[in-house]
Amino acid sequence: MSESSIGAALSSAIAWRRDYFKQSLAKTIKDPTCEHTHDLSTSLRRLLVVDGAMQKLYGAGLIPAKKMVAVKKFRKVLNAIRDNHELLQKLRNLELTSECFLAVIGVLEKSLSKLQKKIVKSCCVLKEQNIARYFSKKASMKILKKERCLAVSDLLHNLLAEVGVLYEEALTKGDDRALHKLRVKYKAFRYSFELLAPVLVETPEGTLEYLKSIQTELGEAHDWLVIEDTVDEIINQDGFGELEGEAELRVLISEQHQQSNTKAREYLQQEWGQICELAAIIE
Repeated sequence: MSESSIGAALSSAIAWRRDYFKQSLAKTIKDPTCEHTHDLSTSLRRLLVVDGAMQKLYGAGLIPAKKMVAVKKFRKVLNAIRDNHELLQKLRNLELTSECFLAVIGVLEKSLSKLQKKIVKSCCVLKEQNIARYFSKKASMKILKKERCLAVSDLLHNLLAEVGVLYEEALTKGDDRALHKLRVKYKAFRYSFELLAPVLVETPEGTLEYLKSIQTELGEAHDWLVIEDTVDEIINQDGFGELEGEAELRVLISEQHQQSNTKAREYLQQEWGQICELAAIIE
C-alpha cells in the first residue's frame, strides 16, 4: 500500500474514533451511568492507541505532552469506575446473604457513588480542554504526510513478538504477575491490530472477534485477582470487625480467582496457534 493510501486509511480510522469519543463524553456528562462511563473509557483508550501508534510510526503523537497529563489523570478515574462496577457485578452474581458479604457490597456501592459524582466534573474539564481537536483531519494529516520512521507491519510484528515472549513466561510461571503482564501487552497488540491491520490487508472474517475473546478471558482472571485483593483490604480495614460469613466469602473468591486463572491459560494455549498465524497476515 502506498504512503498516501496508508495516510488516508489512518485518517479515516482516527475520524470515527474521535467522533465516538465525543459522543461518549457528551452522554456521560448528561447521564454518568456505568454503561456510559464504560463506553467513554473504551473510546478514550482507542484514542490513546492511535496516539501511541502515531508516535511509533511517525515519531510524533497527536496529543501534546502537557495535555497528556490531564488525559491520563481523567483515564485513571474512568478506570476506577469501570473496575468498581465490574467488581460489584461479579460479587453480586455470587448471590450470598451473609453479613460480611452484604457489608462488602455496601462499601463498594458507596465508593462507586462517589466516583460517579466525580466523573461529571472530570468530563466537563476534559470537554473544556477539547482533546478531540487534536484528532482533527487537519492535525492528523499534518503528521501523516511525514515520512514514516517505522513500517506498519514492523510495528505489529514487534508487538506480536513481545506478546509471544510474555505468553511463554505466563505458561512457565503460571502466576498472577506473569498473566497480568501478558494481559497488558496483549491488549496493546489487540487494539493496535484493530487500528492498523485493515490499513495493510483485509483481515479474515472473525479475526477481531477471537482476539477480543482472548482479551476477555485474560481480563476475567485479572478481575478476580482485583476482587480478592479489594475484598481483603475492605475486610481488614479498621472498624470493619468480624462478621458472619467472612471465611466462606474469602474461600469462594479464591476459588473463582484460581478457576479463572486456569481457564485463561488453557484458552490461550488453545487459541495461540491462530494468534501466531497473524504474523503471515501482517507481512
